[in-house]
Amino acid sequence: QDSKFLIALDKQLENFGLGLSKLLEVQLGLEVRSRTPGMLSCYAGDVVPGARYDFHVDNPYQTSMKVPDDKRRLTVIYYIGNESWDIHQNGG
Repeated sequence: QDSKFLIALDKQLENFGLGLSKLLEVQLGLEVRSRTPGMLSCYAGDVVPGARYDFHVDNPYQTSMKVPDDKRRLTVIYYIGNESWDIHQNGG
């Protein structure tokens, strides 16, 4: 049953990303051609103190890591929480 909700969320995130395609093309000259599979992560700070989504680079091809370009240019992140999000306290 829960997987139905995750599938629906994945589709909504896909639609959101693709919905930005015209704006990205006009403003930045980027063309959205495809998407990579969605990823689900859970960072439960109430279970594991200090759990968080750390800074990282999704497509590090232009770094010293010398990895191939996987063509990703847009990452969409959707945060779900039980509490109100305070931009000053929690970032954003």
